[in-house]
Amino acid sequence: MRAEPVLQATDLTIAFPARDGGWKNVVQDVTLTVADGERVALVGESGSGKSLTALAFLGLVPEPGTVLSGTTVSAGVTVTSASASELGRIRGAEVGLVFQEAVEALNPVYTVGFQLIETIRTHTRACRSAARHRARELLAEAAVGDPESVARSYPHE
Repeated sequence: MRAEPVLQATDLTIAFPARDGGWKNVVQDVTLTVADGERVALVGESGSGKSLTALAFLGLVPEPGTVLSGTTVSAGVTVTSASASELGRIRGAEVGLVFQEAVEALNPVYTVGFQLIETIRTHTRACRSAARHRARELLAEAAVGDPESVARSYPHE
């Protein structure tokens, strides 16, 4: 278990350009901490900033949006000031993001298991069989019923 938080946001404000030339805050003053092994759900109305908050942890706030103030730390890396190589090291290997709509998040022509295995192999030195085993473990940890069957299924199934 890691001593420092896996994810931490402090006074995070994300803004987009406003018509008047200023900035429109779409996420304002978010502070949250996620400890190693802890699971946290961001809940709110559509358009309330859940996805933008999650994207900020990976340094992926879409342009022309910006982190106007505050900081985000992912796996010990201060994302708001990290280099591209530092962000590349943590994305997928330390911190990942899959949106609620799996049909949109995953490629429809590959099975769920294949996509998990390829992601694991991209970010670790695992052989195919070890990655396959880890993919099943991750599905089980996520409380997905019948991980074996889900791994063999396509996202739309």
